[in-house]
This record gives sequence, C-alpha cells and structure tokens, in this order.
Amino acid sequence: MAQDISIEKSPLMVELDRGETYRQAAASSPRVLSWSRASIPDPVSWQDVARLKLTELCGYGRFGGPPAILHQTDLEPVVGYCHRGVCLRVRHGHDIVLRLVWRDGREKAMGPAVICLQGGDLAPGVSWGEGAGAAETAAIAQGADFARQAADHGYLAVCVAPLGCAAAASSESGEESLAKALLLGRSPAGEYASDVASTLNWMLDGESRFQIDPNRVAVAGWGTGGFAAIVAMALDPRLSRGILVNSLERLRSRAMQNTVDLSVAVPGILRWLDVDDVLCLCAPRSVLAAVTRDCDAERRAEMTAVLQTGGRFYDRIETPNHLDRTLHDWTPGDAMPVVWGSG
Repeated sequence: MAQDISIEKSPLMVELDRGETYRQAAASSPRVLSWSRASIPDPVSWQDVARLKLTELCGYGRFGGPPAILHQTDLEPVVGYCHRGVCLRVRHGHDIVLRLVWRDGREKAMGPAVICLQGGDLAPGVSWGEGAGAAETAAIAQGADFARQAADHGYLAVCVAPLGCAAAASSESGEESLAKALLLGRSPAGEYASDVASTLNWMLDGESRFQIDPNRVAVAGWGTGGFAAIVAMALDPRLSRGILVNSLERLRSRAMQNTVDLSVAVPGILRWLDVDDVLCLCAPRSVLAAVTRDCDAERRAEMTAVLQTGGRFYDRIETPNHLDRTLHDWTPGDAMPVVWGSG
C-alpha cells in the first residue's frame, strides 16, 4: 500500500503574485521624461526630446516610398453614403486596408478629412455603421460610427484597419500578430500610428481623388483606437485635430486596475512617459475628449485629470483655447456640430 507523504511548506516559501508585483511597479513608475519631472524648462525643447523618445519606444516610422495602390474599388452606396475600398502597399510585406466614406458632392470641392480608428475587439466596419456582433452593435448605438457622422458634416472619412484585425481570415490570432509586432520593436499603437501617417501621405499626395485641405485633417479614435490616435497626433504635426472617445486613461492606471491589453502595450513607456505627456505632445493643436454615458465615475475622473494636466501645458505655451478641458458626453447626433463643425 502506497504511503501518503505530506511535505510541510517552509515559511520561506511564498506564492508570487505577479499581478500585484506589476501593479506596484506601475504605481511607482519613474516617468523621467514627464513634463512635470523632466527639468526641461522650455516646453518646445521638452517636446523635441519627449517626441524622439516616444518615436523610439513605439517603433514608429519605416514608411518606405510613396504608398502604392494595389486595389481600389467603388462600392455600392450604403443608406446614402458613398463607399470606396482601397488597399495600399506601404512597404514590402506591409499593406493597409482602407475604407473611404463620404456624402455625394464632397469629392467636388476642397474640404476637410478625418482618419477613423477603432480599438479593442471592434472591427473597422463599426466606423461606417456595420456591426458583426452584440459589442459592435452596442458601440454603434453609442456613437462609434465616426465615418457616417463626419460625412454628415462634409468630411471625407478614411477608416484604417488596425494591425491584426484581419486575423480571423488568416492562420493566426490577432494576439499572435500583435506579439510578432512587439518582437520586431513595433508596438501596436506605434504600428497603427505609422499606418495613419502612411495613409495621410497617400491622401495629401492627391491619389485619393479628393481635394483635401491639408490644414484640416483630424484623427478620431474610440477606446484603444483613441490611444493610437493620440500617439499618431503627437508624432505627426500634420494632424490638426484629435477627437478621442473613452481613450484618455493613464497607462499606469490601466496597469494598476488590470484593464491594460496588448493594444496599448508600448514596451518601457512608463519609465519615461504616460498619456498626460502624450497629450502635451499634441500641443498647440486642438484636442477634444469625450466619454460615452455608460462610463463610470472613476474613469471620468481619471480622464478629467489628464485633461487638466494637458491644460497646464497648453497654458504654458499660451494656447489655452486649443484644448477643450471639458470631458464631453458623446451623444450620437447631439454632439456632432460641436465636435466636427461644418465641412
């Protein structure tokens, strides 16, 4: 008969809680290049240094030559909105899938444009009102259909597919695609922001068949797509306006609350910067932040605090009116004239 043997655990043996370890590390993250800590008194000089570091951390860049059109198809109108599908070759082995959405007449005159980014589990189709499941349908009902809203105000909307979004049609998961990007030094947000810059290159080169006012190109992001949007705006001065919904939570707070995911994983960023500082890198250009009505009070307070930090920087460079420090309720239809203005 086998003998039961019990081994008493040594008092020195403890179970490691990796989550708690990282939460504590996030809470005490040094952020040595943060505007409030960097000891660089001149704000423009600080922006130069911080922007260079953010570029390095994100793996932003590698644009190659001018984007080349691989495929371009005019699609059937959808409930009064014109649609065009475009596939761009940015560099060898890297293509971008776009959907252009507009109202009749927009292609005939010089006007504004907006680049639309979705995040998390939302597919780009949410931007033009096509939801594949309950989560996407709910997001559309809350106003994530950026492209339709912008088109209603005279904008050309250009929807950019994020890294890994087409993984369902490939042999690997979206998470595997993101993990490979990290191995290559390309954070998901940095790759998405790079795709925004390449898309903007193509738009302003005239290849889109639209006349686009180069001084009125906005970027709009939802959720983790909003984090990519603010990174894109921080790194590309051609983007004149940022519109962010449910997007301005600090990364250290996400880590402490276990709400962080690969979409916002920029290796080492909390050693240097946080979202407050990325917002400061957008100055003096205009940024508007909003939340959906189901956003809880704690997240609202967090995003309001980020806006206040950014506001102090905008004050410092004497452009206080370029940052709206009110965290708006994002109500489909009602908020659109405030956010988009007129094309």
